[in-house]
Amino acid sequence: ENMDAMAAAGMAPDDVKDELAWGSGRAVQMTAHAVHNVGVVVVAPGPGLEKVFLSLAMGPMAVVAGGQTMNPSTQDLLEAIESLDTDEVILLPNNSNVILAAQQAHRLAADLMPQKRVEVVPSRTIPQGINAVLAITVQDDLDKNVNNMTGA
Repeated sequence: ENMDAMAAAGMAPDDVKDELAWGSGRAVQMTAHAVHNVGVVVVAPGPGLEKVFLSLAMGPMAVVAGGQTMNPSTQDLLEAIESLDTDEVILLPNNSNVILAAQQAHRLAADLMPQKRVEVVPSRTIPQGINAVLAITVQDDLDKNVNNMTGA
């Protein structure tokens, strides 16, 4: 019945799958918020990888555009940290060129946003970042998740 309604609204089968997947992801996020509210800021070089990271999110996540030749600024990372409605944030630079900016954002966030606790997991590649996101456990706090993600 819902499929008929979506078809009547002009949605293609792939759109329906995307709509159903989005709804499932949203439910996972809401569950994650009820356990621990650890947010993640990831750097990703393009909309395709942005979608991959967002599909893996187990809680609040912000994606900052960046990569090998288009490094995000410290300000970009600070804005992403601030945008998350959470007091604990993990930064995943996903590129060796971005680690320094992530560490600087970590230091500045302590002064500019004292209500937020920010940690950096120094991921150097996209696969390391994906493994780190997959290592997040919603039952664990910030310190345990940083440890899990660093070892991933």
